[in-house]
Amino acid sequence: MAISDTKKEKILADFHTGAFSQRELSKKHGVGVATISRLTKGLIAQNGTLVEHMVQTSIQAHEQMEHFGTLKTEHQQSVSKVVDDKVKHLEFINRITLKNLQVMAKKIDENTTIAEHKMISEATDKSAVTLGVADRFAPKIDTAIQVNTNDDKEVTFKRLGNAND
Repeated sequence: MAISDTKKEKILADFHTGAFSQRELSKKHGVGVATISRLTKGLIAQNGTLVEHMVQTSIQAHEQMEHFGTLKTEHQQSVSKVVDDKVKHLEFINRITLKNLQVMAKKIDENTTIAEHKMISEATDKSAVTLGVADRFAPKIDTAIQVNTNDDKEVTFKRLGNAND
């Protein structure tokens, strides 16, 4: 008996959490173990680590909420407002950064000058730091350099001195 695409997606979504055995998936979705085995053959649960991180985060949040409940109403309101504002700000920055990365990915596929490539590389590095996916890999540079290009796409470099001055 064939199963619907919707049911397949639900089975695979549960499988990728890493929380269910084939037998448990079979029972939960009302299909045979052989069907589950066929659908998941060669697959690795992709979201198991995410589930574990979210569980730990949830536990920590619950512990913090217990402390939050002991605060006076005014303090709770103030904490809630600051948290909401920070979350909105971070979500905004992440959305914009991801959009900028998509634009830069398209631009890098086009013919780019050395200066444009440098600018894209620097922006990508800053984006990675903003998103928290990478720390700065390059050693700190103690001198600033100005890059200029002319109409013939010649690049000149000019040392400006200590960047911290």
